Amino acid sequence: EKAGAEHMVREMGIQRDVLFLGNQDCMEELLPLADVFLLPSSTESFGLVALEAMSAEVPVVASDTGGIPEVVDHGRTGFLHAHEDLPGFVKSTLKLLTDEPLRRAMGRRGRRVARERFSEDEMVGRYIAVYDSLRTPQEDDERAGGEGLRRHVADRRARLGDRHERSTERRHIE
Repeated sequence: EKAGAEHMVREMGIQRDVLFLGNQDCMEELLPLADVFLLPSSTESFGLVALEAMSAEVPVVASDTGGIPEVVDHGRTGFLHAHEDLPGFVKSTLKLLTDEPLRRAMGRRGRRVARERFSEDEMVGRYIAVYDSLRTPQEDDERAGGEGLRRHVADRRARLGDRHERSTERRHIE
């Protein structure tokens, strides 16, 4: 696919406008330089790369497959199309490239969504909620750090304390 894209770029005479960078280690430095992020995947589990682009205030034009629609809000943080809808991808990309206020607004909204809905605290909270919803009442009581365990430890201490007090009283009586 890359070879075909490179050939097309040469045929169109736009080599000065298109860069094929290959694998990169510092995407967080490169992403903010982009005007639009294209993700025409036929399969995508979550869309982390779209989320990274949104974090860099880059609007996303992506396939409406897998978990991408959970990340990209069509018309607000980018555009979604069927992965085989090349005319749709072209139309949305050209719209963003020719409408700077729209591109900037979508980029800002994308960054806000990435920070609010997908922050570390938010995601940890979601995972905890899922785990909590799957636990049984018995697991609740046995869970380390849970109220059930605290109750168990307090009861045990109380019983041990009572025993200690009774044995001390007996010694004083004898």
